[in-house]
Amino acid sequence: MINTVVPLLVAYGKMRGDDFFMQKGMALLRSLPAEDNKIVRQWKAAGFIPQDAFESQACIELFKQFCQPKKCLSCDVGKCLIASLHK
Repeated sequence: MINTVVPLLVAYGKMRGDDFFMQKGMALLRSLPAEDNKIVRQWKAAGFIPQDAFESQACIELFKQFCQPKKCLSCDVGKCLIASLHK
C-alpha cells in the first residue's frame, strides 16, 4: 500500500491537477501504522516514535536525504541531536 497505492494516487492527482487524489494518498498514509524497519528503529532509538505510515515515511526520507550522505549540519534534526551531545 505504502509504496504502490499511495504513490499512484499522488501521481494521478498531480497529472490531473486534482488535489482530491493527493489528499486521499496522504489520508491513507495517516491511517496505516508506522513501518517497522531498520531506519525507523534508528529513529525510535533517537527518541522520535512515528505514529503512522506518514511519519515513518518522513523518517525514511530524512534518513536518505540527510543521514546517509552525512549532511547532519544541514538538517534541523541532526543539529538538535548534535547539540544535545554537547550538553
